Amino acid sequence: MEFGNRLRKLRNQNGLSQKEVAIAISVSVNAISQYETNKRFPEADVLVRLCKYYKISADYLLGLTEQQRSPQTTGEVLENTLSREQHVILDELIKMLNKEENIDGKHKDI
Repeated sequence: MEFGNRLRKLRNQNGLSQKEVAIAISVSVNAISQYETNKRFPEADVLVRLCKYYKISADYLLGLTEQQRSPQTTGEVLENTLSREQHVILDELIKMLNKEENIDGKHKDI
């Protein structure tokens, strides 16, 4: 599937107009129309804004993968796999390690 088709599909899946997307990512409605019809390709900064707006990976928009979302970040993995108790323990461990840091930024032996 081409870039423009993927972009149009995302917009339609989210029930958005071209104008709404254009306003959200600070481009003209004409630019959105041209992206969706493959008459024009967005600059890198606009591509980034599109990805952030739709919460998708650039790889998906570029047709490199069928997976819309990027692999989870470390924070998301921790959030989705650790219990509340494990979060508390991890937070306490981080606090303890931070307290062991000297003023010059080097760690003391624990």
